[in-house]
Parts: sequence; C-alpha cells; structure tokens
Amino acid sequence: MGYSLPSSVPSIVLGKHLVVATCRNIDFYGVDGAKESSIECSKSIIRIFGNGKDILGVATKDVFGQFNPSANNQFLVQRKKSVTQFTIENFDEEKCTLSEKEVSFNDLMDGTVEIISRITENLWDHDVEELPLNFEIEKQKHGEITSALWKDSKILLSTSHGEIYFFSILIRQNGDYDEYFVSDSEYKNVTTLAMENFIPCADGIQAMALNNDELVLIGEDGVFLLGQEKARKQKGKVIKTLKQLSSTNFQNVIKCSITSESHALIEYNCGKREIINLEDNRRTLQFYQSSSKIISSAIASDNRIVISRESNTLELYESTLNRCDVLEVDSKVLTIASTATENIFFLGTECGCLVALKVDTETKKLFLIAAKKLFTQNLTSIAVDTYNRALIVGSSSDDKILALTWKNATQILPEVMGYLPVDGVVKNLSVSASSASTSLFVLANLAERSTSPAIDALLAFELSHDIFKEPHLIKHVNNLLELDQKSVNATMVMIPPCSRVTLLSCVNSVASCWAVSSEIATINQLEFTLGKEYTDELAFVRQLSQWPTSSISFAAPFHNFWVAQACRSGTLTLIRNITKKIQLPTSDKTYELRFDRNGENLLVYSENNVELVELSAKSDLMQKALVLGKGAKALPFLSDALEIKLASDEEDWFAIQVKIAAEIEDLKYKTIKGNFSDDLTQLRNIVEQMMADNDKADELEKLDNQEFNLDKEQVEEMAEKEVSDIAALKKEIADKITDYGKLVDSISDSCWKNMESGARSLKGFYLPLAVKNFEIRPTSHEFASLYEKAKTEREAERENAPAQNEIKSSETSMDENEPGIHKFGSVTDQLIGEDPLLASQFSLIETDSRVREMTLIEHRVKLIKSHYNKQFDAVFRQKQNEIAKINEKNERISEISRDTGVEFELLQPQLDDSERTELVFEVEDEEVEVERVLTEEQQALLDEQRRLEEARKANKGDNARDRALLEMMDGVLEVKSEDVLKIDVPRPAFMDDADKHESDWTDEEKRGLNSKNRWRSRRKRHNKGIVEGLHAFDLTIQELNQKRLIAQMAVNQEYLRIGRILRGLTWEEESLEIDNLIKKLIDQLQETVKEKKKYLDEFNRFYDEAKEELDDKVNDDKITEKSFKNEFDESNVFVDQLFKAYRRRPKQDETMADLDNIDEAPTGVEQEDWEKTISLREEKMRKEAIIRHHQQKVAVMREFLSLRASEDSKMQQRVSDLLTESNTHELEMKNKSKNLLIQILLKQGQVEVNPGKFLTDYTESQFIHRETVEDMNSEIKQFGTAKIEAMIESADFRKGIHSLEWERRKLEMEKDDLIQKTQDIQLLKLTRELQAVLLSGNLGQNKTNQDLARLDRNFKAQNDQHKSKMARRNKEAKKLCDRKSALIRENAHLDGIIEELLISVSEKRNIKNGQIMPDTGKIMRNHARNRQLAEIVKRQHNEISVLKQEVERLRKKTFPALLKVQR
Repeated sequence: MGYSLPSSVPSIVLGKHLVVATCRNIDFYGVDGAKESSIECSKSIIRIFGNGKDILGVATKDVFGQFNPSANNQFLVQRKKSVTQFTIENFDEEKCTLSEKEVSFNDLMDGTVEIISRITENLWDHDVEELPLNFEIEKQKHGEITSALWKDSKILLSTSHGEIYFFSILIRQNGDYDEYFVSDSEYKNVTTLAMENFIPCADGIQAMALNNDELVLIGEDGVFLLGQEKARKQKGKVIKTLKQLSSTNFQNVIKCSITSESHALIEYNCGKREIINLEDNRRTLQFYQSSSKIISSAIASDNRIVISRESNTLELYESTLNRCDVLEVDSKVLTIASTATENIFFLGTECGCLVALKVDTETKKLFLIAAKKLFTQNLTSIAVDTYNRALIVGSSSDDKILALTWKNATQILPEVMGYLPVDGVVKNLSVSASSASTSLFVLANLAERSTSPAIDALLAFELSHDIFKEPHLIKHVNNLLELDQKSVNATMVMIPPCSRVTLLSCVNSVASCWAVSSEIATINQLEFTLGKEYTDELAFVRQLSQWPTSSISFAAPFHNFWVAQACRSGTLTLIRNITKKIQLPTSDKTYELRFDRNGENLLVYSENNVELVELSAKSDLMQKALVLGKGAKALPFLSDALEIKLASDEEDWFAIQVKIAAEIEDLKYKTIKGNFSDDLTQLRNIVEQMMADNDKADELEKLDNQEFNLDKEQVEEMAEKEVSDIAALKKEIADKITDYGKLVDSISDSCWKNMESGARSLKGFYLPLAVKNFEIRPTSHEFASLYEKAKTEREAERENAPAQNEIKSSETSMDENEPGIHKFGSVTDQLIGEDPLLASQFSLIETDSRVREMTLIEHRVKLIKSHYNKQFDAVFRQKQNEIAKINEKNERISEISRDTGVEFELLQPQLDDSERTELVFEVEDEEVEVERVLTEEQQALLDEQRRLEEARKANKGDNARDRALLEMMDGVLEVKSEDVLKIDVPRPAFMDDADKHESDWTDEEKRGLNSKNRWRSRRKRHNKGIVEGLHAFDLTIQELNQKRLIAQMAVNQEYLRIGRILRGLTWEEESLEIDNLIKKLIDQLQETVKEKKKYLDEFNRFYDEAKEELDDKVNDDKITEKSFKNEFDESNVFVDQLFKAYRRRPKQDETMADLDNIDEAPTGVEQEDWEKTISLREEKMRKEAIIRHHQQKVAVMREFLSLRASEDSKMQQRVSDLLTESNTHELEMKNKSKNLLIQILLKQGQVEVNPGKFLTDYTESQFIHRETVEDMNSEIKQFGTAKIEAMIESADFRKGIHSLEWERRKLEMEKDDLIQKTQDIQLLKLTRELQAVLLSGNLGQNKTNQDLARLDRNFKAQNDQHKSKMARRNKEAKKLCDRKSALIRENAHLDGIIEELLISVSEKRNIKNGQIMPDTGKIMRNHARNRQLAEIVKRQHNEISVLKQEVERLRKKTFPALLKVQR
C-alpha cells in the first residue's frame, strides 16, 4: 500500500481493527483487510475518535471529540457554544451508564440562566414599532469555545475572547469555574524574566495543544508556549510562564496537534493543513483537504500525482501531505492522460479543447504549453499509444472519433489524420499495441446518448504501423478526412448492456476485451474479429469473476502482465502474475484505475479519495516490461510556459475542416466553373440587350419582363417561395399580434377591466399638479363571505348584549369624551358617516371581536376609496366637458379666422395617457408618423365605405329645410353670443385712400372704425374667458387634491388600526406560544426527573448491596484478626510478638520477601509457628486488598450518587423555577389581556418637555390643546404686565419712604450726638491727672505705651498656656479613640461568633427537627446478627473453658513438662 491523499473519509485504528467512516456508515476491517461489521448512523460523520482500545466516538459537523488519556472511561465533546464531558460508569457487568456534564459559553461568561418568558416580560410596555418579537431576539451571546483538551484529568477550555478556563467534573458549590489563564492573570515572561499581567484579545487563542506538560497556544498574535514553574521566594507557589515562539499571524485555525516535541500539525477551516516547526516557525509541509470533487487523476514521475477538480483547478501532489502546486484553468478538466514521455500529459476540457500539460520537476510547478480545440464541448476520452505514435480522442457530445499523430519532431500537439463517425456518443476509449513496430488497435465504448448509463455497442479499428511512418498512405473517403473503414478494418458490434469494456489485446485481428456486465454484476470476456460484419448481438465468451455490485472497474498496463480490479465497496484485487487483495475506503461512486507506464504503481481514485498503490512484482517480469516498453518516441515540449486561453466560442476542428474541404472543392473545379461563368455572362448580356429593345417597342408589342426569364422552373420555384415566405411572414406577424393582444388583454384585465376602479390621474391645465384616484380591486368571494359572517356576528352581538354594551360605553365614555380621544381613532366618520357595526376601540378585548373588527375596517376602507373615486369621476367629467366646450369654441374661432383672414392663437388642451389609462394600448391614426400602407383587403374595405357614404348623400336629395337653415341661419336655429364673432366687418374705403390723412377723417368715419375695433376687443375678451375657465378648473383640482389627502389620511388611519389590532393578536400568539413552550419544557423535565429517579433508586440499591458486602468483609477481617491468637497454644509466650509481625506491612524500600525472611521472626520462635504466621498474614493481606478494592468501588459509587443527587436537585430547582415562571407569565398575560393599543387623533402641536441626553422621558407629560395654551399665555402676559407695573410703583414709593426715614434717623442721631457732647463737656471734672496730662503733653503718651506692652505680655503667656492644655486634651482624646476602635473590633469579632453560634444552633435545630427516621428493618437485622454472634461467642467461651479444664486434668496425669531451650 502506498499513500493516500487527504479526503473527506476519516479513519482511525482501534485495537486490531481499522475503523473507516463513510457518509453515515462506520465500517470495521480486520488485519486481513476484510470488512467484519458495519454500523449505520443517523447523521453524516465528519470525524471519529477513540481511546485506542475498545471505545469509539463519532462526531458530526463542527463537533470535536477526545478521550481522556489518563482515564479511558472519560471523553469530551466540543461544540462551538459548549463542551460536554462524558463519563462511562460500569457498576453492573450487564450494562454501562453514560453520565454527562455540559458547560456552555454563557456559563463561562456570567452563568446566567436564560428566562424563556423574558421576551414577553414587557410585551405591552413597548411602542408598536420598537417591540421585538421572538424571531428578532438573539438567543446566544457573541463568542464561542475555540478548543478543548485534557490536562491532568481535567479539561482546558479556550474562548474566542482569548481566555482559558480550567473545568473538571467536580464543580464548586457556588457554580464558579476555575480561571486558568484569564484577564489580569499574573505570569512570568520568559523573554524578559519579568512578572506581567495577561491581556487577552479576540481570536488570540484559536487552538491549543499539549506538548509534554506545556500548552501550545496558536492565534492571531502568534504561537506561545504556556508552562509552569515553582517560585523561588515563595515555597509551594507555582507561577505560570509564557514564551512567544513566533509572531506570525494565524487565522481561521480549527485544530492543532503535536506530532513531535518540535513540530505541530495545524488545521484550517478552508481544508488546508500544515506542519510547522515550533522552534523557528518554519513550515515543513503543507497539504489541503478540498471540498471540491475529483474528476480525473494521473501519475507523474517520482510518484507525483496530478489531480483535476470540479473547481476548475489542477493540483500537483508530491506525497501524502504535500501539495506542490495549484493551477487554475479556464475550463473544467474532464480527463487526464499520461504519455510515454515523463511529465507530459494531455488534458480534455469541458470546452472541447485538447491541452498539453507539463510538470516541471525542478520547480514542482504545472504549466500549460499548448491547446487546440477539437470538439464544440466535452472532450471526455483520451487514449495515448504506449509508444507515442498516435492519440485517439472522443467526446460524449459528438459522434466522431478523431485519430491524431505527430508528423514531425517539432510539433507539441499532434495533427488530426482522420476520423470515424459513430452511431451514438463515445463513452470511453482504450488502445492496445504489442510493440512499437506493430499496429495500434483502438476500441471505443458507444452509447445511444451521453446520459445513457450502459454501453450497448463497440467500435474497433486498426491503425497500421505504415501509416505512422508514411502518412500519405492514409485513405480518406472525402476531404473532411473521414477514414475509409475498410482500410482501418473498422468493426461495429452490438453487446449486452455493460458498464465498462476495456481492450486488453488483439492478436491476429482477434480482439480480446474485458467487460463489466451491469445486469449480473460479473466481469466477462468478449472476443470478436476486426473487419468482420456482425449482425447479431455479441455474447460473452466466459465469466471471469463475480462481484456483489455492478460498480466495478479494472485496468491493465500495456504489457498485460497483471490486471487490477476494484469495487466501490473498497476491495482492490490484483490477478495474474500478482495476487494481492487490498482494502480501500468505501466510495459512493465507481473507482477509476490508472497504471503508470511500466505498471509499477497503480492509481485508484474516486470523487473524494485518491490512493497510490505500490506494486511489488517479480524482477524478471519487470525486466520484460521494460524491454517491451522500449521504442517510444520522445515528445517535444517548450522549456518555458505559455499563457494558454481556453475559449469556448472558438471554432472546433470539424468546422475548420469543412471550410478547408470547401476550398479544396472550389480549387478542384475552378476551370469548369470559369467556363460556366463566361457562358453565363455572355448569355446575360444578350438578355439585357433584348430587354432594352423591348423597352423601346410599342405598348402592344412589349413583353412582360417575366417572359425574359429563361428558367421557368426557377421562376415558378421563386414565386412559390415568395408566396410561402409571405405566408410565413404574415403568420409570424399574426402570431406576434396575437401574443401582443394576449399581453395587452392580460395587462388590461389586471390593471383596468377586472378592477372596480382602475388607476387614473387628473391634471390641471396650468397647475403642475396630478391627482390620482384609488385603485379598487373587486371583492373576492372569500372576503365577501367573511364580511357577511362578521356583519351577522356583530349584529347578533349588539342585539344579544345591549346591557353589556351600555356598561362598556359608560365605562369608556369618560375616556372617549377626553380631548383627542376618539371612539374609532380615525376621521372616517367625517367622510362617509359612522358605521353602527364598528365597535369602539376601548371594547376590543376578545380575540374574535378583534378579528371581526379588522374585516369591517377593510370593508370600510373600500367605502372610503369608493366615496373619493365618485368625487374624482365628477371632476374628470367636468374636465371632459371643459375640453369639449373649448374644442367647440376653437372650431368656430377657426371658421371666423378663415373667413376674416385673421390668425388667432388657439388653446387645445388634451387628455394624456395617465388620464386615459384604459386607452393606453389603443393607437390612433394620427399617432402613426410613418406612411400607412393598406393591404388589398383594407383598401377594398375603405373603398366600400366611401361608396356607401356617397350613395347615402345622393339618396338624401334636395332638402329645403336644410338648405334654408344653412343659407339664412348659418346652419343653426339659435344664434349664440359667440356667433357674433362670425359677422364680417368690411374694411372702410377711406382707410385705403392714400391721399386722405387721418386728421381729415370725419366723425362718421371714425365711428365706423371704432365699431371694427370693438369686434376685435370682443374676440380678446372671449379668449380671456376661456383662460379664466381653465384657471377655475385648476382651483377645482386643488380642492380635489385636498380631498385626496384627507381620504388618504383616513385610509392610512384605518390601516394603522388594522396594524395595531394585528400586532395585539401577534402579542397574544407569542405569549401563548411561550406559555406552551414553558409547559412543554416542564413536562419534559418532569419526565426526565422521573426517569432519573428510577435509575437513581437502582443505583442506590447497587450502592447498598456493595456497602453491605464491604461491611461483611470488614467484619470478617476483624474476626480473622481477633482469632489470630487462637491459632496458637496459650502456653506460647511469643503470641504477642507474632501478632505484631502479623500486623506488620512493608514500608518504603521494603518487600514482602524481606518481611517473610526467618531473620525477621522473634527470637526463639519455631519455624513452624513462623511459617504459620506468614501464611495467616498473606491471607490477611489478600482480604485487605479485596476490602480496599471494594472501598474504592464504594467511594466511586458514593461520588457518582452524590453527583447524580446534585444534578437531580438542580433539575428539581429548574422545574420549580419554570413553574414559578409559568405562573408569573400566566398572571402577566391575564393582567395584560385588557391592555389595548388606542389610536388617538392629535393636531399639530409643540413639545415643551426638556429633552434628555439620549432619550426624552414623557412619563409625566400631558397633551394640552394649543388654543388653551395660547389663551393662558395671553392672560399670563396681561396679569404679568399689571403686576410688574404695580411692583415698580410700590418699589418707587417704598424707596421714597426709606429715603425719608433714613434722613430722619440721620438727623435724630446727629441731634443725640450733639446733646451727649454738650452733657459730657458740662459734666467733665478737671482732676489732677487730667491737669497733669494737659500740662505734660507727650508724657501721657509714653505711659500709655507701657500699659500696652504689659497687656501684650499677659496675652502671650495666656496663649502658651492654652496651647499646652490643648495638646494634653488632644492626647487624651486620641487614647480614647484608640480604645473605642479596639472595642469596635472586639464587638465585631463577638458579632461574628454570635452569628456562627446562631448558624450552628439553627443547623442543630434543623437537624433535630428534620431528623430522618431510621431504617428499622436494617437495625433489627443488625441486632439479630449481633445477638447471634454474642451467643456464638458465649458458646465458644464455654467450650474453651471446658477444654482448658480437660487439658489441666490431663497435664496432672503426665510427667512435668520440660522447658524449651531458648536460642
């Protein structure tokens, strides 16, 4: 077996089996390659994993699995949003239990539980347009789990945020998870040897891998190595280390695996895989796993492989993993054929081109070096002669087989030397030649159509060796290079239906073929002779092998020394000189087999898989193959690649050859054609001369030009052709007219005829305004019946519940009478009146009532549109009348203009297409600008109409009444005011007199001239009246536009009502759906709880049994230990020492052999007693081992039960939470069921609320009419002005009072001051001191300074004393504060103790109150067992006493016992 290219077929080795996953099946193969069993899965398998021994796991798309390397019974399953840990528990020999624990991304972020009814929590508190529904709410938070792996029996999780969490199966009680390496985690940077804090980034960790005990992290920041080491200063502390191995940016990585200590395998989501060196980040190997299917493949030199895929790419692979090059081509490559020259291939493309491909061995690149288009499309089959003499190609879309050869040594692509036509299409080609000097035999598999699955005919022919040496010997049937079938011994045979036929050899013109029968699933042999005609179907000569399916393929090298057969089930068999059986992956399609030139390697490929099998043949056979392969011509090829464009619109070979054949035919008969041309030219000149003479002859002697046509048959044929062409053209035109009429009818029906009111607009004469009507479709039968039903139900509701309606109206009357509050919330009542069937929007509580209301509103919308359309139609008729009047006036003005010779500018308004939409497809005669050509039928019809009109006028005769009316009354019975314009006023003669000046005119002449001017002014006033009428109509259009706006507003309001009602119904449906979802989830959880409880009871039974078994073994061990001394005589003084040896166990660096040595026995103990002690100790240790095993089992079971109990309690809590949520949701639905969406009509207003920074709070706002606000503002302004004036007057008055009061108080104070001074002067006593002062002058000032200095000294001393006292008081206050703090801490400590005591007391009280009743049955069984054991002990004690007495009696009867000699 060679190597296998990457494919979408996963496989692993499990024990002694190869496990292969294909689509939804898992196949198990033994060591001999035979498939032993198969398992079918429900989903497509993407990956498989196992523990390497006996447990297998499968994974679907976006799911990864991994077993715990430390425990084979644990594995993890990673998804994008969660990681699940599974544990396989085997407590019972008959079955296993699989327990799971899941951690989601949301749990890692905040651990919150999503509340199901949260989407309807504030359902009725949102605005209509702002309320999110279920499908608008994002279920998951942003982010995902990028990778997960095992480390020390725990799981490491990395997130897309760039953090790592440590999660084991034992979770903390508070629900937290171990944070292994998250934001702000401290680590040691190995490069700088400094402690730093970790800062995660998005996509910083896309994949993780475990390399020994270190983590390899790969992400956008590069490759890092995360490890651990012990801290030097702090003993026992472990710190994390981080080392950056590379700064290369990695993106879209999905998995990383360690292949060696220095290399890692990286997988990308695009299918690319590469192996990098962790030390220098060098990519050592790259390969791709493409999702594009394989079309064809071939073997190049050095076991390289060329592959073509459906993605229009060619790929070159060097080994299993390394893809050397990818070449994109313009067209899909359908087949690849190798040649005898290494690294040269021929490609067949979808556009029908033959392309030469070169593989450069030095650069390992693919190059296109030449191309030639042979077919229009799909060159599907290429067969190359083993000795490079010829090339045979065929197409599944063409009925020709082309044979090509090289005519000189410089040609890159061969030239076509001929072709053979076939009856059908070519499915496959094969060739055979025994040597380079023998003929080349070709076999083509033929089918009726390209889509036919079976081959029903074969075409074989022979190309002799002489043809290749001398190409001129080739015989062709015609200039199209069609080969002569006899010269090439072409033979056509019919065969039974086969899926594949291959030519193996042809000896003496007898072809031997192998064929796969698609009916009986066998490989059979066919034989027939070339050049022989076969009329009957060819039968199989013999059956070679039987297969389970018809999807078989086979191939053989050119020497036919061995043959390979393959089935899509994966079995590859080699027969003849090599006998080998190889198992391949199963495939949905048939395998294709390709040998290299010498047959040393076999290429097996299908849509998704490529296998290269290296064959080991005998050396003598390989030597013969090399000898037979000699003589092949070397093909030339360019050293440099060219830019090859594969054009699908280029002419193929056959089209070019047809042109060449035509040129050859023209050249061959050129002389004869020239003679014919000269004779025809001479004859043409004679006829032309005769026709010229005929033109000069008399009319009676002239001949018709057709008589000069010498070829009457040709004339008749041309006439018939002309008639047929005219008929065909008429039919084509009639068909186009019919199709156009159908299209017009369809558009007219859908847009006008089948509409109650079609689309139409109305424009003004001068006003650039277009007013549209409403399109009204006919009422459907379903809506009519629905409306009648709603109408009947609403009438019955009004009749059956009048009292309830009165109550509702009384309840809502207060709200409806509020300003802006309307019963229906629209202005429809102002247009078409109130509908008694409509219910108030305050009473639409029930669902049925809301549905009926929507139906009635839709009908009311139609009434609004109909009401407006009636007004529109009236204005439209008014415009038509205006245009008719203007046209009538224009006709009369035109007549006057013609009579008077005065030109007047006429106004001629018309209706355009938008105003006459029903006539948009009708073409008037005046709209046709080209000259109309009438057919004979149309001209005859027009002549007939004219004849009838003339006859009618002739039969009318001389009518005196009409003649009098025309001559005396100008054709009318009543003269209208505008008819005066027709009065012809002659020009006065004096105006034409040149000698008479204007100043010479008389008064009478001037009055006549004024009369003529008055007629002209009346014409102008008439035109002005027309213009004024048009402007008046424009005013009508403006009024209609206002009505349209009001009607559109009413329609929009009604549609808004429908939207609000429908939104309320949607709210109810959403709420009911959520309520049902919660209840369904509760039922599912309750069923799960019941099921788990059943299993938990069973596990408890297993645990009780295991615990009882352990207790029995422990009791048995204790009894055994107690009975140790009974195994020895009471007289044995070494029993205690032997008992110590009996209980002794090996310590560190000790073995049981050391303890069993006689040297370890107590001094003086006999050999027999020591051996007995050893045997008892071994028995005791065996029992202890059994007890330890049972203890471990019981501990695991206890842990398992505790986890299951914890899960059960969490599930019970979840059920309780859901029940609470369901009750709350139902209560919320009940409370909000009557909360209606009310539509309020508001006038244009102004917002007086201060806007917030982001959102404005309108909770405390109110709606107030603008008139009320304006009235209040005017009154406030009046009162404010009056108040300001009064305040100013009061202020001025008070200011004057205060000024006068201040002056009065000032004068009184001055008065009092003067009086006091007068009194002081009067009462002053002239003492001696005063006299001394008065006499001394400056001495008094000095004494005063001394007194001040003394006072300063006293003040300073008092300040110092005060500071010392304050320092002493502050020190005492600080001591008191410290004591206070100590007391506070002591109190806090005592409070903590009190809380702990309270908790302890409450727990003991709860334990006492909630003490579980003991298991009385178990207690009674224990008591009974203890009583029995006590009786046995008592009975044995009595027996021992009796035996002791008997021993004592027997001792007295014998001689005294001698003492044992001590050692």
